Amino acid sequence: MKTKSACRVPGRGVCPPVGDSHTAAPYAFVGLSPPAPGHIGAALGGHDWPAPIQKDVGNALHNALAAGNCSAFAPWQVTESSKSIHALMTMSTYTPKTYTAMHYTKFIRPGARRIDAEPGFATVQVGAFLHEKDGDATVVALNPTDQNQALNLSFRNLKGLASLKAYRTSASENLAAIGEVPVRDNKAAFEMTPQSIVTFSGKIHP
Repeated sequence: MKTKSACRVPGRGVCPPVGDSHTAAPYAFVGLSPPAPGHIGAALGGHDWPAPIQKDVGNALHNALAAGNCSAFAPWQVTESSKSIHALMTMSTYTPKTYTAMHYTKFIRPGARRIDAEPGFATVQVGAFLHEKDGDATVVALNPTDQNQALNLSFRNLKGLASLKAYRTSASENLAAIGEVPVRDNKAAFEMTPQSIVTFSGKIHP
């Protein structure tokens, strides 16, 4: 079964830069329990698929950035000797939880701003980010359902965006490069496989 999800990315900045301690909103997302004053606290959840995109780290990152306008993400523990709800990896070994977090940390670099993505909380959860200095446009989409989802993206105010490189993590892929998605007339279409997270990365020209 296939359902459809449409998302508009108007391209207007809606929050302070990621990682900018001088101008960012006074919130950070950290894995503290209980949280320190002025912080949002949460454990980062399980490592095994599909937990990272259904209720754990992927969902937490999306909610923190898209709903909470958070400007930083600081895991309480980066690694431990065994899988835990706190750490992002096990010693030097990446897990599906690690790769899910990397869909954000690898592409959304300090100085980027979250921009409008409407709706951000539909069946496919979508967040969009723009680093104006570097010209990097990033869209992260999560499909936590067990069905294919047709994702239709419409862009505005992102000049020169011609294509998007796509990277996917799923039950069988770990941040795998899966090709380029063309952008024609400011629109792009993509088939989201069940229980997957995809980061789309492209360049704009001011």
